[in-house]
Amino acid sequence: MASIYKEISDKLTDDTKTWAGALGSIFNGCSRFFWASLQDKYGFRKIYLCVSTIQLVSSLLLYPMSDNSFVFVALICSSFMCEGAHFACFPAACVRIFGLENGPHINSFLLTAISFSSLSSLAIVVFFKEWIDFRIVFMIASALTLLNIIVIYRFDDREMDVDGGRRKG
Repeated sequence: MASIYKEISDKLTDDTKTWAGALGSIFNGCSRFFWASLQDKYGFRKIYLCVSTIQLVSSLLLYPMSDNSFVFVALICSSFMCEGAHFACFPAACVRIFGLENGPHINSFLLTAISFSSLSSLAIVVFFKEWIDFRIVFMIASALTLLNIIVIYRFDDREMDVDGGRRKG
């Protein structure tokens, strides 16, 4: 989302898009404290289902509503807020699920994948934006988010015994 939000609407001014990105970045950073504290209280599964649902709604509505500046800014902020949740929720979930020894390693792979995904998305937009139908991009994102919701719904976030009966750490 961060690499394409400025490209999806020709009717909005550059100032509106810049404000959307600036406010979205603030929401991203500040929401990390919010999501982390909610995860401490309710657990990974419930919070990530909530995040994924918000992300799904944002993905479905952003393209068709991209000509309304207020709705555009609100959807960018909600989308960036969901992005902040990934960085707030995954470290604790990785340690809880995979243990103190393996959790940080798994989380570093996740962070690397997120970085690679962002760079790939930016490269695709920069080099292929004339050929991209952003409506299809948002439909794919929505489908992947829906798949994520299905996986998370079936996910049991209680501690898993991954060390053959002994928890390391």
